[in-house]
Amino acid sequence: MVDPTTAPTYLVRQARPGRYVLTDVGVQSYWAVCFSEQSIAFDLRPGEVVFVGRFNPVPHIVQLHQIARNTGATTSRGGAIHFFENILPPRLTPGTERERVVLEDYLHRTAPGVTAPVRIADLEPARFGIGTDPSAHDYEPPQ
Repeated sequence: MVDPTTAPTYLVRQARPGRYVLTDVGVQSYWAVCFSEQSIAFDLRPGEVVFVGRFNPVPHIVQLHQIARNTGATTSRGGAIHFFENILPPRLTPGTERERVVLEDYLHRTAPGVTAPVRIADLEPARFGIGTDPSAHDYEPPQ
């Protein structure tokens, strides 16, 4: 369940330096909508805090549930079920300078050990090959 609050909510994780890619949104570690050619990447360098932006998973979860119902793929016998066709692009809005300052203030108040400045992520397209799932063509995006 997604909290409908309007207050900023952050997912803060310690991570190794490298390239990170937002590839999909999944539920219960089995079902996922895969962004494939619409994936988004960003880099994390040593000793920095990166603000990726605002991500809204709700449209993706709604789409995932609708595709699973439309295709009958509502149960799994241990294997992952990923949908690739006609998937909504990631609902990721790049961070703004104002949001960066608010996040930096939040970290100073709640995580005093974090002293690195916050940098807004440079979001880039990250594409990779996909399979075909012809049964997922019945999905109608929400209006």
